[in-house]
Amino acid sequence: MVLIFFAEEERDVKLALFDWEKAYRQIPTRMDQWRYLLVKDFEGRFLLDTQITFGGVAGCGSFGRPADAWKLIMKAHFDLVSIFRWVENNLFVRVQGGNTDMKDVVAQSKKLGVQTNEKKFLPFLAEQKFIGFVWNGLEKTVRLPDGKIEKRISQLSPFLNEKEKFKYEQVEILAGRLNHVAYILPHLKCRLNSLYQWLMSWQY
Repeated sequence: MVLIFFAEEERDVKLALFDWEKAYRQIPTRMDQWRYLLVKDFEGRFLLDTQITFGGVAGCGSFGRPADAWKLIMKAHFDLVSIFRWVENNLFVRVQGGNTDMKDVVAQSKKLGVQTNEKKFLPFLAEQKFIGFVWNGLEKTVRLPDGKIEKRISQLSPFLNEKEKFKYEQVEILAGRLNHVAYILPHLKCRLNSLYQWLMSWQY
């Protein structure tokens, strides 16, 4: 979606980042569900977590629907070109010279009860890192962060030793990392076939 937007948008744009503080933990559970969420500890006490959890079970809709609603409110309230959301990470896009300030976005979000991660909140700039890539709204380019290519090469180098032995999980992690790189270097996808063939032929 971001790539298509950059390919089609002709105006110069600036980019900013908004990160939900503790994302899922900001979303409350329904009171009529609380009886199913009780946990009894070894001392006989009952514990109740009134917020949705992350990681135990899939809760995509529980967080996704409020986050989508928040996104629509932000787009309606501020002069923005678009907002791209990936779980708790949000890329705000405005035209260069626009009046929207991310401090105002944070203030409006707090009124709605949405807290931001102050360490990951970034103002409008020409470049921002989002979903693992660095996007430039003026030059309409996308690249890997500095040092990322060198890091991937160093992670790949041990696999060039035919005498080396690896665990299934190590190969799986490498394939995932290289697959991410292939999103902006699609001509590398054909090179990943051998890794996936290796995984498919693995003997446990």
